[in-house]
Amino acid sequence: MDKKTDPLSASYPERRVARKTYQIVAWLIWVAHFVFIARQKVFVRRRPGLDFDTLDTYALVDVFVASFLALVLLCNGKTFQFLSRAYKSSVFWLLAYYVICALSAVWSSRPAYSLYRSIEFAIFFISLAVAISYSSGFKQAERRVLLLSLLSVFVQMGIHMTGGNLFSLWTWHTNAYTASAAMIFVYCAGEYLALGEKKLSVDRERKKVLLTYGCLSLPLLALGTSSASNVAVLFGMIVILLVQRKIALTMIIIYVIIIYASLSFFLLGGGLDSLLNVVFPFKTEQGILTYGGRVAIWKFYAARIAESPIWGYGLGVLPTKGARVMASLSHNFVFSILIGTGFLGFTIFLVFAVKLALEVTRSLKRKTDGATGVLGALAAGFVNSLSMPMIADRWVTASFAFFSIYALFILYVYPSSFKSPKSLSSDGAA
Repeated sequence: MDKKTDPLSASYPERRVARKTYQIVAWLIWVAHFVFIARQKVFVRRRPGLDFDTLDTYALVDVFVASFLALVLLCNGKTFQFLSRAYKSSVFWLLAYYVICALSAVWSSRPAYSLYRSIEFAIFFISLAVAISYSSGFKQAERRVLLLSLLSVFVQMGIHMTGGNLFSLWTWHTNAYTASAAMIFVYCAGEYLALGEKKLSVDRERKKVLLTYGCLSLPLLALGTSSASNVAVLFGMIVILLVQRKIALTMIIIYVIIIYASLSFFLLGGGLDSLLNVVFPFKTEQGILTYGGRVAIWKFYAARIAESPIWGYGLGVLPTKGARVMASLSHNFVFSILIGTGFLGFTIFLVFAVKLALEVTRSLKRKTDGATGVLGALAAGFVNSLSMPMIADRWVTASFAFFSIYALFILYVYPSSFKSPKSLSSDGAA
């Protein structure tokens, strides 16, 4: 075929320019997300609890970022492509839940706040997915998700560098950045195990990438000394080992925990204190029993949920006595759902969770790349959200890593489960 009439040859310069333009758009989206993370974790907003919806300079930065991302999405054809591909997946039910959250503005004590937080979440998630969709394939998308998620951890650590003794573990003690580090580590560990003894050059290269990011995220996880993240990682790894049918390795881990607990109790003196200090750093016995005071918070929220079980009070808000309204900070994503949208929102979110579980199960059965890591990472994220919601609530900094991995799954992992085994093997060898 003559090059002048060959559509591929004729359009190559245009396609090359378009590809560069697409990459610029993707990086603009990434930069906007990191501006939001930096605003949240470096330039921290200080205000009284009852003034949570005050529109100050800090809040204006958040609104500007969300508005910029919304404009990018409206002017971008990739937005429609993503939504048209994802509407049959669990994404539909996730967005349906946030539609309910937006409607909760009707009965919210702060309607503008509930509406904004709902729309903000949808904008941040969809823009994140659109940026990832610019990747040329799964492996490039995976590398970008791991790199940017790890960078988000470092940005989140910014607040801890502004004060206190940097050589003290207490200075770094938090569940903010460790929640992201936990998901990165579990994803890398799961995929590394799933690759097993594969010796194709492309698999060896991918194992190096996974090993690198896994080794980088582990010390950050340890530095944060977060009991919630420790438990989340343990849960995610056990789920992965059971799915991979690594029964022997699972039993070894359990035996090691039992042996360590026994040594702590019988040899080190002081009972289980040594073990508890590892699993629950900087926690007193009372702190462990009350889960850092969260038990009292959850009792309070449970009582308020019982007063409005069907509709809740509106996303992100909770009326108090004396006609005052405070921000809803339940420290648990299930309570966040129920306090915001009641059992109406809980039902929709439950459908999302079940649909996601079925999608992950299908991907695991077809042994698609990324499936095992996604399972472990999202499992760890759900467990961590029982103490610090990064899902089903307003968008927080840890949501970046969780929904980056979720978008990777929706865009590249789950669609691969519909390919034939022959095409999967050819993709892996490419």
